[in-house]
Amino acid sequence: MTLAVIGALGLVLTLLVSIYFRRVLGPMAMGQVSWSLTVISYLRMIVNPGLTTIGQRELARNCLRGNEPLARQPSQRGADREGNLKGR
Repeated sequence: MTLAVIGALGLVLTLLVSIYFRRVLGPMAMGQVSWSLTVISYLRMIVNPGLTTIGQRELARNCLRGNEPLARQPSQRGADREGNLKGR
């Protein structure tokens, strides 16, 4: 099977499962599920305010440091441009 066929089958299966759950649960329960998913999405924005984007940007600035272990990378607040820790 090609990747396109698998993707199309996944979309069709998702549609069929969605229709089944909407019929089984009914409008009241689906409203509760929808409200809960909305609350979760808002909480995700509060918990992760763009940290993934910032991390990707920092790795793109210096892609050679992407393979370096995090323990060896100085933090932004505690290091100068050369990587020397301040105050130590």
